[in-house]
Amino acid sequence: MASGLYLAINYQMLGSPWLEQKLLLVLCIVVPLEIADIALGNWLAAKVTKKLYAGNKTASWERRCLSLYHGAFTKLALAVLPLTLLVIMYLATSKTAISF
Repeated sequence: MASGLYLAINYQMLGSPWLEQKLLLVLCIVVPLEIADIALGNWLAAKVTKKLYAGNKTASWERRCLSLYHGAFTKLALAVLPLTLLVIMYLATSKTAISF
């Protein structure tokens, strides 16, 4: 993000419609999914999995969170991210905005 913003400022591209669309996709879709993935996958799921492998009991909310991460969240990310990244790459390489 920082390098993209730096380049946009130095090359006076901040007002470019394609760049605004690209940054909007990154900030509204990619970043929230990454934050949720870090929180669920790297913190909560790792903690619950460690408990399971140690043979300790897990609370029902922990099992639900693990199920959410490995189920609905992963399916959502697999559905949304490839299309979003394809559009981001199109915007970045073509430098043309998508008109609706």
